[in-house]
Amino acid sequence: MRTAYRSFPLLAAFAFAAIVMMPSLVRADKEVRIESDKSADVWWDVNVSGNLHYVIRTRDGSNTVKFWRIKWGVGSIEEVGSRTNVGALKIPISLFRGVVAAKLRASSNVDAVIHIQENSAPDAGVTFHW
Repeated sequence: MRTAYRSFPLLAAFAFAAIVMMPSLVRADKEVRIESDKSADVWWDVNVSGNLHYVIRTRDGSNTVKFWRIKWGVGSIEEVGSRTNVGALKIPISLFRGVVAAKLRASSNVDAVIHIQENSAPDAGVTFHW
């Protein structure tokens, strides 16, 4: 019975790491709808690196939206520009560059739907010493 109590801190640490650090690895496709002449948050995350894959569809068939990034840490806004149809964007988070979190926002002149999929992994690990 005592051995079960000894392994509890290890199991608790593993559960904490799985819940806090790994959610971005299991995220499914996300669909974001943008109304005409509006903007919307498409993606947001903390401490991950990788790529965002997107598919854009608009009511007028142009399949074009304008993207920009908001980065926390250094606190900057970076215009990505107009993107069309299908593509990928690099996730701009890098603790070594002072960026701990980022958000991708999009706007469109017509009704649009963006399908986004994240292919990422934790950027910097955290070590717990007991």
